[in-house]
Amino acid sequence: MKTYNVKYFPEKPVWSEVPEALVDVYPWGCPWDEEDYLTVAAMAALTDAGLHILMACDELEPLATFTENDQPVCQDSCLEFFVNFAPEKGSDYLNLECNANGAIWSAYGPDRAHRQFLKDMGLDAPKVTVHKSEFGWGVEYLIPQETIQALCGRALKPGDTFSANFYKCGDCTDTPHYAVWNPVEAPQPDYHRPECFGIMKVDEA
Repeated sequence: MKTYNVKYFPEKPVWSEVPEALVDVYPWGCPWDEEDYLTVAAMAALTDAGLHILMACDELEPLATFTENDQPVCQDSCLEFFVNFAPEKGSDYLNLECNANGAIWSAYGPDRAHRQFLKDMGLDAPKVTVHKSEFGWGVEYLIPQETIQALCGRALKPGDTFSANFYKCGDCTDTPHYAVWNPVEAPQPDYHRPECFGIMKVDEA
């Protein structure tokens, strides 16, 4: 199981000081030859405002058909972050999925079959910003401390440990693909495996 150190900054992340996690494991086979390999990187930082997630990939022409939140954006080119803020309390986790249009799917529950959209729980979707350039695209999530508190009963703080995984997928792209940070053991593509999340440790203040 992989471990990632989440940097703490009181006000805003200094991304140049944050380590990268490579989303480079293809449990169900990599669809590209080595010269066409897709590079995906993720970073995480905690501030007093919440948990910041920055993901980027060198996908030059991402498929982006959905434009509204809570549409099945995993069918598009998608950068995803699944997180269980309190694994000691159970398996409930938040899954965030975003395409290059900035359409975000955000739901919470213990498994794939028993989930609620955050909007149906009276919570706003995390803030999301999409970045595009000639080198690819990326997304930055901000999960507010208020949302974390509502979901698991406490805010995140320096020294805390939780579990999560980073993903890249594209169900309906020209080249369907499924990459993960921490390995997933499943017979077919399935990101809803909280038992396969890696460990996230927030640095001490």
